[in-house]
Amino acid sequence: DGLGTFLLERPEATFVPTWDGTRKVARLDLDGARAEPVGPVGDHTALWRRVADDSCVALCAELIGSMEAAHALAVDYAKQRVAFGRPIATFQVIKHKAVDMLHELELARVGTHWAAWASDTDDPRRAEAAAMAKAFVPEAAVHLTGECIQIHGGMGFTWDCDAHVHYRKAKQDDLLLGGSGIHRARVADLVLG
Repeated sequence: DGLGTFLLERPEATFVPTWDGTRKVARLDLDGARAEPVGPVGDHTALWRRVADDSCVALCAELIGSMEAAHALAVDYAKQRVAFGRPIATFQVIKHKAVDMLHELELARVGTHWAAWASDTDDPRRAEAAAMAKAFVPEAAVHLTGECIQIHGGMGFTWDCDAHVHYRKAKQDDLLLGGSGIHRARVADLVLG
């Protein structure tokens, strides 16, 4: 009873074209595929919960890199783009956006580092840390990368600029492994019992 772990012999995979060249997506056809149980006999739910938690932490770490790149892209562009005879980085609204983006990035980084540390040390709050990171980091990434597009103006969503690539990755990762609402509910269950 419960979850099990199985080895599949050569399932047919059809790769699906996507806009994101950094991540391949495949459609697996499991009709008629032979599967053999592997691992210890019994319920593997705890094992797969751990795999899911660690996958959430890895996804958050990937998003930290994307957030860093989007922030750097926005700051560099703001220093170069001139409006009304001066770089837009000198305008208060752009300064505030850049600082707010940095604040979100650092909060996301701390949460992700805590979740990675908790997993590595098998801390009793490991599951809570992973769920907290997955609840916060993707939403922060969506907001930060959206602000990057705003700073770039109309150019931000063109193929001439990578701002939209970071935004699309953040939107995709927000849903991957469960959306923020699922992970907030999990944190509540873990904290409140």
